[in-house]
Amino acid sequence: MATHGQELIGPTMTLALVEVWFQKHENRARTYPVNDELLDSPVLQRMFVRNQVLNGGTEGTYLLAQAFPEGSPVHPAYGSGHSTYEGAGMTMLKAFFKTDLPVQNPVVPSADGCRWCPTPGRR
Repeated sequence: MATHGQELIGPTMTLALVEVWFQKHENRARTYPVNDELLDSPVLQRMFVRNQVLNGGTEGTYLLAQAFPEGSPVHPAYGSGHSTYEGAGMTMLKAFFKTDLPVQNPVVPSADGCRWCPTPGRR
């Protein structure tokens, strides 16, 4: 592959990742409605103290636990970063390699997964 092709793959993948994160966390972000009865109850202070204990007594928060500090998107159907990133990289690779060449001697795993077997119907 030409050097210029290699130089294009990384930035393309990075741009794809930045765009999908923008769509998930910046463009579609919205506040979650909280019922007034909840705001006037002692549950928020109890939640704060409980989260403080779960965090080792150093910090408290009113937020629910999240895997990432920036939170999670409101719906799981948003694009995933890893698939968008890999899709962009593969698209760039396909631009520089012949993708219509047949695979020589293709194989599939055996039923028990311990060995490779010739692909059925191919010789």
